[in-house]
Amino acid sequence: MKKFICLLLLSLHIGYIGQSCELPRPYSAINTGSNMTMMLTAPFISSLVILTDDPYIVAQTDQGMVIGSSSIATDSLLNGMKSIAVWGDDILTPDTVEAALEGESFSLVLVDGTNLVSLGLNSFTYATNGMVVVSSSAIQSLECEGYINGCTDQSACNFDVLATQNDGSCEYPDPYYDCNQECLTDTDSDGVCDELEVVGCLEPMACNYHQSATEAGDCTYANPNNCESCTGETDGSATVINHDKNEDGICEGCTDIEAMNYLNFATEDDGSCAYVHLDELASSVFEIYPNPSLGQFVIKSTGDFRKIEVKMISVLGTLISHRSYQNVQSNDEISMHVSNLSAGFYTLVISTPSNIVKIPWVKK
Repeated sequence: MKKFICLLLLSLHIGYIGQSCELPRPYSAINTGSNMTMMLTAPFISSLVILTDDPYIVAQTDQGMVIGSSSIATDSLLNGMKSIAVWGDDILTPDTVEAALEGESFSLVLVDGTNLVSLGLNSFTYATNGMVVVSSSAIQSLECEGYINGCTDQSACNFDVLATQNDGSCEYPDPYYDCNQECLTDTDSDGVCDELEVVGCLEPMACNYHQSATEAGDCTYANPNNCESCTGETDGSATVINHDKNEDGICEGCTDIEAMNYLNFATEDDGSCAYVHLDELASSVFEIYPNPSLGQFVIKSTGDFRKIEVKMISVLGTLISHRSYQNVQSNDEISMHVSNLSAGFYTLVISTPSNIVKIPWVKK
């Protein structure tokens, strides 16, 4: 009967106040190296008027900093009692962790559903390794009807079971992935989701090499003995070019090794040679030396770049190598070891966030 009357008065009090506030969450910081214990006795807990199934008591400083908490749901009690660890600051505790200072005042409040309830207790003083027994009956008064901001969508990766008010912070996985960035469906267990698999030729020496392919597909090769080369694309769209247009068994093409499109198997010059102009080279933000070179050459940057990518393309249009470099500064030198390459003409394609530079290079 007494609890019924208290419940009625508290309910009337709730309806009368109608004040809104953000509720303190349970303590979620790391356990520090210092603490004191608050022992909530059975008489104290039994004196509380609880309206919900999962109430908890919070220890907070006068400034509202949560320094400890404990559930007082019926199934969490031990012989009707419960303890609260109140966490204190120490020399190893980061400044970002909420913890009490020695001698700092704090109080206990009850969070019961959406209600923040004062317990009518005097303030306590934090003391490392101290213990306080709370045995007096609570004198409850509603401070405010509250809310807890957070993500309330259960399908979100950061769903907050405590949140009562959605604050727009919900985060969702990328399509075809779960919240751990693992594929929802990956039949071949290669780390690429089935829906994102790309079928294409994986062989760099093939004409239709697809640099983004994840599953092996058919490959098409050029045969220099038949006057064939590749058009040069690396997205799987490259095709075979036949340089014997007259079908006379003679390969036509650019026969000048200094030209950008030198064709090393051409025996008849067709006037197609293309050259890099000196002013175009002078304006380049990269320098290549020595050129021609035998076993090694250097790429020197004349600017600062967050990232550059260097591709080496053969005269057949085949991608020989593809490397990325981060935080390249002016005058940085990137060494390229090429002793294993065949002699001939190559093109270096250097990509920056704002430009693409093509520079011819000759291997002795």
